[in-house]
Amino acid sequence: VYLAHLLHDAAVSAGMPVNCICAVETKDRAEAAGIAADLIWYYLAEMKPVEVFLEVRASNADAISLYRHYGFREVGVRKRFYHDPPEDAIVMKRGE
Repeated sequence: VYLAHLLHDAAVSAGMPVNCICAVETKDRAEAAGIAADLIWYYLAEMKPVEVFLEVRASNADAISLYRHYGFREVGVRKRFYHDPPEDAIVMKRGE
């Protein structure tokens, strides 16, 4: 949660038209899911964004399910967005 707040403040200070930019990686899937859920909840509850876009690996069913739980829907695909290994990204959106 602290990380999300720091990133938000840095983006605002830089004049960026975003509220938060986050990337979290852990070795444990359960830990990653918990951290991701906490960050998403905090971001949506505290920052109250009008519109949010994100990319997620097409094979990451757990993350896609989590994002859907928070009201995101699939709106597109970015072919070969990821490089190691190569994979498409599903573009998801929440809001207007």
